[in-house]
Amino acid sequence: MHVTFLIRDHDILYGAERATVDLASGLVHSGVVDISATVICDIMRTARPSGLERAMRNCGISCHLIPARRGFSPRLISVIRNHIRSAAIDCVHAIGYQASVHGGFAARFGQLCPWVATVHGWLERPELKERFYSWVDLQMLKRAQRVVVLSTFYRNKLEKCGVRKERITWIPSGLNLSDLHVEPDVKTVDSRGGIATIGILGRLSSEKNHVMFLSVARRLLDDGARVQFLVAGDGPERRHIESLVQRLGLQSAVEIAGVVGRDEFFRRIDVLALCSRIENLPYVILEAMAWSRPVVTTRVGGVPDLIESGENGLLVDDGDVDGMVEAIGRLLEDTLRAQAMGRNGRRRLEDRFTLERSVASHLAMYQEVVGGRHDLGDDSK
Repeated sequence: MHVTFLIRDHDILYGAERATVDLASGLVHSGVVDISATVICDIMRTARPSGLERAMRNCGISCHLIPARRGFSPRLISVIRNHIRSAAIDCVHAIGYQASVHGGFAARFGQLCPWVATVHGWLERPELKERFYSWVDLQMLKRAQRVVVLSTFYRNKLEKCGVRKERITWIPSGLNLSDLHVEPDVKTVDSRGGIATIGILGRLSSEKNHVMFLSVARRLLDDGARVQFLVAGDGPERRHIESLVQRLGLQSAVEIAGVVGRDEFFRRIDVLALCSRIENLPYVILEAMAWSRPVVTTRVGGVPDLIESGENGLLVDDGDVDGMVEAIGRLLEDTLRAQAMGRNGRRRLEDRFTLERSVASHLAMYQEVVGGRHDLGDDSK
């Protein structure tokens, strides 16, 4: 069986891309299926391999690159369809909006070959353009043979939006613990001279709400907390975030580090803080759990699937600056409790969110849809 991951290349590996690379690698090592990547890349790309392409090839996964402009393209559909035929692909696994739309048409909605799609999360913004994209994506998902959701939040949401329940497959992301370079003797707050580092890692975009993170930073410093802050990642909001750091007088306490390696980031922080307005199943939380780091995060999307408040982290309401200041303050005052939460997170990860479990569930799904092609097709009836 030959499965190809159809995915748009954004050059930087964010959570969805890292999860896809890890899953593809795990499937390759299973020896049960042949895995390739069909990568939709920028038409103006240089000869330099992107982060996604390098990561796939480093895992032994062949990449077929298709240069294309953003937006809908009948030509892209034709190119993907020809590739499906020439590469003898048995199943297309689409990741993201553009891949779902073009992959569904290219596979003739299951008539040429089965196609499945993973929902990593819609960006729920008020702009008409984004709302239109979300609507189109939903119409395509209704016609997919299977829709993989990572969290109970999106499983329930898709059911309410009209996707047939029997076509929704809940498969949480999983980490390959053997590939993680986690240090067993990570430094504690006290070994840093009593100064704790609070970190946020992710795309610098509005839905991640770095404004809230910086407001929390200002409040903690005003309250006399011995803390410093690390902002890792890149994105369209970077200049705005840098400007806000200046306006709030946080230059000496906040480092805007840009793209930082995962190992370096988690070695440096004591607490992961996320302020997102919307999330699916944040990969960065899984990584924090692997590093035994406590997490303070907003209670949005699939986050409660990962964090049990008071057990392996603390949950606050979306936009609740006071609540996050209080939650981080509690961990700073009780480092033993913070470390216990970190250890609990690691155990929860090992019990529920391993790559082996995710790979086994995906293999079962592929075998079901490829073996049941007689029952595939349009779900609009």
